[in-house]
Amino acid sequence: MNYEQNILAVLNDIQAENGTYFRSRQDVNRDIKSKKSVVNDIKAALPQDYDGNQWENVNVGALYTQIEKIRKSNEQIEKAKRLKDGYENKLRAIEADRDIALSALNSEMAAKERNIETQLATLKEQINSIEKEKAGLSSVRADREKVIQSEYRESIAKHESTVMSYSEYVDMEPQPVDALLKKAEETEKMKSHINEWRRMLSLQEDIKQLTEKSTSYTEKIEKARNLPGEILEKATIPIEGLSVKDGIPLINGLPVSNLSEGEKLMLCIDVAAQNHGGLQIILIDGVEKLSEENRKKLYARCREKNLQFIATRTDDSSDLTVIEL
Repeated sequence: MNYEQNILAVLNDIQAENGTYFRSRQDVNRDIKSKKSVVNDIKAALPQDYDGNQWENVNVGALYTQIEKIRKSNEQIEKAKRLKDGYENKLRAIEADRDIALSALNSEMAAKERNIETQLATLKEQINSIEKEKAGLSSVRADREKVIQSEYRESIAKHESTVMSYSEYVDMEPQPVDALLKKAEETEKMKSHINEWRRMLSLQEDIKQLTEKSTSYTEKIEKARNLPGEILEKATIPIEGLSVKDGIPLINGLPVSNLSEGEKLMLCIDVAAQNHGGLQIILIDGVEKLSEENRKKLYARCREKNLQFIATRTDDSSDLTVIEL
């Protein structure tokens, strides 16, 4: 901006479409439009009515810890119930193992007895030895029965101990985790949008600041457009035919550069006459460019405005002539 111009020219430069303020506002508005487009894209990608503050501090790990705890408890409950349901079957199975072992033992002993009897019939010389072996069978049987019964009692005790270890769970019902799983998945999904949500908020703040900047440019441009009219409405125009358009002074609708030399001189006199201070004297050069009639009009205008003046003109004479009017 060149502030050495007259105020109307400065105001015209401010509001001009090729001026700094107008171009700066266009740049700001383009930036606003671009950022709004990004914000709209982010909004479209986010869930409806998404609020990152709601999800930012949610602890998903705590949810999964709770889910895992419930799952483990459910496993204990299910195992307790299975043990309870299979208790009698397990006992029968243990008893069956015992009976089978005893039956096998009896079969084995019977077979041995038959074999011994056969040997006694055919091997009389070994009767004493065989009879001793036979006599010892009862003791072997008793020892083997003790082992079988001991194993039986041990299996029963072990099974009952296992069942008792789950006794606290046997009457409990498994807890559902579907709702917590759904909540955890939804929370993870919502937290995944937080960074985009933050970027959207940052862009919205940028848009707000840029909008304020654009509004400021608009206010300046509108002020620059309207102020000349306000000035001209209130101002007393001292020069006849003077008007201003786009910051350019016009005389009778024409720029000063389009005036004839005589019209320019008349304008200078009118302007000089408005300066009520000073010596009230003006210097006029080049009056030879005016016709005799226009020179007289010029001098008459100076007298009318109560101005003293010195007018010079050149001709083909080599002498200096001074004429006092």
